Amino acid sequence: MGDPVIAEASSLPAHVPPELALEWPLSPEAVGQDPFTEIIPRVHQGPEVFYAVNGLAPGMPSWIFRRAEDVRDIFRDKVHFTSAGRPTLSHMLGESWKVIPVDTDGEEHAAFRALLNPLFTPARAAQLVDGAHELARELIGRFANNNRCEFIGDFARPLPVILFLNMMGFPQERMEEFLEWEAAIISGTSLEQRQSAVINIRTFLLEAIAKRRANPGEDLLSELMRGKLGERDPTETELFGMALNLFLGGLDTITSMAGWHFRHLAMHPEHQAALGADPAMIPTALEELLRAFLEY
Repeated sequence: MGDPVIAEASSLPAHVPPELALEWPLSPEAVGQDPFTEIIPRVHQGPEVFYAVNGLAPGMPSWIFRRAEDVRDIFRDKVHFTSAGRPTLSHMLGESWKVIPVDTDGEEHAAFRALLNPLFTPARAAQLVDGAHELARELIGRFANNNRCEFIGDFARPLPVILFLNMMGFPQERMEEFLEWEAAIISGTSLEQRQSAVINIRTFLLEAIAKRRANPGEDLLSELMRGKLGERDPTETELFGMALNLFLGGLDTITSMAGWHFRHLAMHPEHQAALGADPAMIPTALEELLRAFLEY
């Protein structure tokens, strides 16, 4: 597979040893390669800690820790590490707003979680089950007689995205446009691509917030705006940060996770057969799949 590519020493910060400055293999530029057989194995080559010159985005470096023990220690260490000060999306535009709550720490993080948690309780999630089942049956019905489907495009993407747009009160007819913006942020191959997508999403969300402020409804965005941070209302910038986190998660997270799960089942037909023979195993299997692939 070849050795990791070392970056030019002249382009590095003074504190970075040249031998630790490597190209990050899981970059959007790695198109046309099988990520499972060609790209991911390269992540496990080289030093256990290295400076990825394109780790966060083109032109946005990041330190990478490969050992699970190190990653756990970092997440637990509130003295030497912080989530605050890492708003990479706003930095693309030379701004400083946060994706909330992931770009916050400590008491600030706890305050935002206290506002958000009541909107995502098991009881509220249970209210979505019947609609999700109906939509899943509808999507499967579109290709059931074909004996095949393109899993992501035909099922794993439209299922959570349609549910999310309904929850937020966003127009379904703009779904493809929203997905293009989200894809540009995650896999855009240039900083300009990502900047344009962030600007488009910011414009849309700020307009949506203004509309809900003038005419609130029962959708999730309206409920978010009725929440409190202690005794005060969230600011427009804070509402935007929370809405952006929901926007990006609602358009990508479940789709990506479903791709991992169903790839596993495709590669392990014996697991498919076991679940088909005993559907009561499905909840346990789902728990195990979430544990197995959550870090990805």
